[in-house]
Amino acid sequence: MKKVFMPVLIAVLCAALLCGCGAGSAEIDPEALAQELAEKVPFEDQLSLAPEAAAEKLYAIVDAERAFIYTGSGATAEEIAVFEFADEAGAKDGLALARQRIERQTEDYASYIPEELPRLENAVLRQSGRYLAVCVSTGAEAEEIIEAWLE
Repeated sequence: MKKVFMPVLIAVLCAALLCGCGAGSAEIDPEALAQELAEKVPFEDQLSLAPEAAAEKLYAIVDAERAFIYTGSGATAEEIAVFEFADEAGAKDGLALARQRIERQTEDYASYIPEELPRLENAVLRQSGRYLAVCVSTGAEAEEIIEAWLE
């Protein structure tokens, strides 16, 4: 009995340890994250959920399985975008595209609404596993919410 029990116990413990590894492997609800950001982060502009085509139009992201993007009127740079990809590699590619979006926005706003530059400079971009979250806002609320979801 003891000879059979120990290997089984060791195998179970190893499996439990392996399940705990792999940061960003937890499943999340990207729509719920985007909604929480929209509801709890103080925005100056009124943000609205954009159509799915916004992922490609704004971010040049074509391979997201799901995308939830909230945009404003353009009077501010404020924005929320939460993406779910098929795998971590897709999310990493999405992160690079999101950085490019923030760079383009920074260049655009620098010439006509330079007051928006601090928001863009402090934009939160976080990729974890197959998820990507972006929030352009003022204050630390967005970063706290995103960190709680994408630990």
